[in-house]
Amino acid sequence: MSKSGFLMGFAGAGILRVIIKFLGYAVRALSTIMLYFGLYIPFFYMLYGVIIKLTLGVMLFDFSVNSQLFLLGLLLCLIAAVIITVRSVILAPIKSVLKYMDRRTAPEQPLIYRSTLLPDLIIYEYSNRYDVFRDYNGRLCFVRTEPKGRGY
Repeated sequence: MSKSGFLMGFAGAGILRVIIKFLGYAVRALSTIMLYFGLYIPFFYMLYGVIIKLTLGVMLFDFSVNSQLFLLGLLLCLIAAVIITVRSVILAPIKSVLKYMDRRTAPEQPLIYRSTLLPDLIIYEYSNRYDVFRDYNGRLCFVRTEPKGRGY
């Protein structure tokens, strides 16, 4: 094998590697778009249509009863894709913004006092719970959390 033939084979392998890598990125990008917008549902339904067309010979777009049922199923798949798109594009960002805004609120300031029965216990009272700490020479050690609203 000549030197130029070897270089051509090496260059061809490099070009093939670049094409395969590009196709991998393209497939990954298309699959991400299909998942995000719910387009995988109509895609697989259309694939099902191709399969029944090839195997059973059913005409899908001649407006016979079989065709109308297929088109109704396709319409339902498109409605499902629209619902997934609304959830992904509108509701998910709104939910994350609301969660972020909720996290930005200041934490609740507890009411802090000592127990009258056991003066070494420090109680942090929140709106929904009590956090109990024990005072060991000026250092607080967590003991337990008691939820509010218990009937004892």
